Amino acid sequence: MISQEVEHLLLRSMQPQSGVSARSESLLILGNAYGIMPYQEPLAEALAERGYESYWFAFSGQEGTSGSFDRPSVLKDLSIVLNYIRAKKPHEHLSVIAHCMGALIALEYLGRYQGEQSKISKLIIYGLLFNPARRFQRALPRLIKSGVNLGFTVEDTNYTPLPYLSLVNIPMLFCHAQDKLNRSRATEQELEMVLRTAPQAEIAWFEKGYDRDLNQLTDFIKCYCAWLQKPVMVVSEEKMHAKVGN
Repeated sequence: MISQEVEHLLLRSMQPQSGVSARSESLLILGNAYGIMPYQEPLAEALAERGYESYWFAFSGQEGTSGSFDRPSVLKDLSIVLNYIRAKKPHEHLSVIAHCMGALIALEYLGRYQGEQSKISKLIIYGLLFNPARRFQRALPRLIKSGVNLGFTVEDTNYTPLPYLSLVNIPMLFCHAQDKLNRSRATEQELEMVLRTAPQAEIAWFEKGYDRDLNQLTDFIKCYCAWLQKPVMVVSEEKMHAKVGN
């Protein structure tokens, strides 16, 4: 594992293992609101075994990173990291694997700054947090325990990703588990709304997630890698607007 200071952020990365053919694509792994999660390094290691170089970091206000964990700061953090990776590897594809709150950050960033979508080949979303207000009171004690300098307010949790989803015209794979935790993040009905809204989206269902059980990672990694290797199908603006209109 390599650690690199990029402005006020500590960017970690894992390179492909020796003897493994490196792929011409890097991956950015976004965690959730609590900070660096136990699954991020094992996920990066498994991806390195398959030839991918992966990056991950703690947002402002997390894990001793200076600043506040709020909307302006996390969007700026993501911009800093994307620009750094693209400058380092200007001729390689870059895809994102985003978890829970990290997915909301990625979607809002790509929806707000649509010119940035050209920097991302594909977006994988694990455990979409469709309704933050439903999880906030339960999550707050853990956020405090994790030492997150929380700048998001209760009002900020009254949020839906649908407006930004309709603007993100890159291939997206939603990987969702049917355990209690992930069903509280998004229901089957809510994910149906997501698929109707996003121009290029599909979903893969799993029995259990890997938030609390790293043994579940294997099936997800197989799914991630198989989907990342699929050819990208370009959707025209006309078709995109037609789907959003429906």
